[in-house]
Amino acid sequence: LVVQASDPDADPAELDYMRQYGTVTLAIIPLAVKGQAIGVVELESWDKERDYSAEELTLAMTLANQAAVSLENARLLAETQVRAEEQAVLNETARALAAAQEVDRVLDEAYRGASRLLDASNFYVMLYDPENREAMLAMRVVDGQAERPRTVQPLDQLGLTQRLVSSREPLLIPDRVEDYVAHAGLATRSLSPGRVSASWLGVPMQIRDQVIGTMVVLSYTTPRAYDLYSQELLSAVANQTALALENVRLLESTQSALAEVQTAHQSYLRRAWQQHLRQRDMLDRSSFVYDQLEPDRSEDIQPASDLWRPEIERAVTAGEVVSVQDGDD
Repeated sequence: LVVQASDPDADPAELDYMRQYGTVTLAIIPLAVKGQAIGVVELESWDKERDYSAEELTLAMTLANQAAVSLENARLLAETQVRAEEQAVLNETARALAAAQEVDRVLDEAYRGASRLLDASNFYVMLYDPENREAMLAMRVVDGQAERPRTVQPLDQLGLTQRLVSSREPLLIPDRVEDYVAHAGLATRSLSPGRVSASWLGVPMQIRDQVIGTMVVLSYTTPRAYDLYSQELLSAVANQTALALENVRLLESTQSALAEVQTAHQSYLRRAWQQHLRQRDMLDRSSFVYDQLEPDRSEDIQPASDLWRPEIERAVTAGEVVSVQDGDD
């Protein structure tokens, strides 16, 4: 496309642009890759109008096409490098989460991973209790400052969180978050009272088909701060976090069961030892061995005189059974 300042049929917008910069001839050469425009090259003349020949325009198109291919290759290379770095972050986050053995440690590692992948200066995690239909604000980050309120609210008072739990699907609100919430008729509270979100992205945390919580990032200043690729990254971190939280739950359950077994075993051993001591004491006190019966008995065996009864004396002397009447000493 070649535009001359003297051409009365030229696009008014192009003529305004040319008058603004003192251009008298403007040649616009598209940069395209596989039929997709990625930019333009402009050839401008400021002193006098210039008529470009077909050969000149063909040469310009050839150079523009080569430049477009080079730019696209550079873009793809940069994108590949970014994706490789993001994958490395996800791998590191997965290892850190796998090593965490406490809920707070899991949340710290989840936030660290998310903040390396996208804008997570405002971030929060809700843990869902399906039995009571409640959600606990387990972690909140406002302008980079983290805290753990651990406040619990009914799910029906947490509009956007309720939407994530019910749908089990990510929710991206690129802009006008307040209008979206009002139009959907959702009851919700701001992460930071008095401030309105400019963009909002939330994803559920799931184990198999069970939602155990939600993870959200938002921006108070930048509309369209997040896109579908941001959604993929946050979903990856949320999935890793859900698995880590489930592992912590299983570990705590196992430790609790083991503690119960150990307590029961210790109680059993204590009772068995006490029973053994009682039986040993009874045996020691029931050594009815007499000099006249066993004159050569071991010196280590001593009769327990406090258990000796007259009936026993008679039975031993007579060599027969002697009955004991109730009330006899």
